[in-house]
Amino acid sequence: MSNLLVQNIKHTNATQSIAVDASGNVTASGNVTASGNTSVGGTLGVWAKCDEHSVEDSLNVTSSTDHGTGDYTITIANDMQRVEYSLTISSLAVENKISAMATGSYRRECLNSSGSVVNVNFVNSTVHGDLA
Repeated sequence: MSNLLVQNIKHTNATQSIAVDASGNVTASGNVTASGNTSVGGTLGVWAKCDEHSVEDSLNVTSSTDHGTGDYTITIANDMQRVEYSLTISSLAVENKISAMATGSYRRECLNSSGSVVNVNFVNSTVHGDLA
């Protein structure tokens, strides 16, 4: 196997595009496009796009468990390293409540303006953190 040792990769117009520091951290400027099997250090662990009753599209999700109106658990395929990951949920509900978090799942509820749990379309969630 060969090694390519670089500190900076520049465009022909001399603008810096990619830099590698002494610790091996890579910084890219501009738009980054990747094809094939691409790994980005395990920092984006999970995302899910759900409708009222199921996962429509996802990354690193095995299933969704319906606990009743607007109350679901998303099961993570490859666990997060710690429970202290960043979880963002957005939907058409007035409030999105996280009722439980574990390394292998999270439970969320969608609430309307009077605080009642309701079904909504297009619930999106994203987990940022290190994979186990």
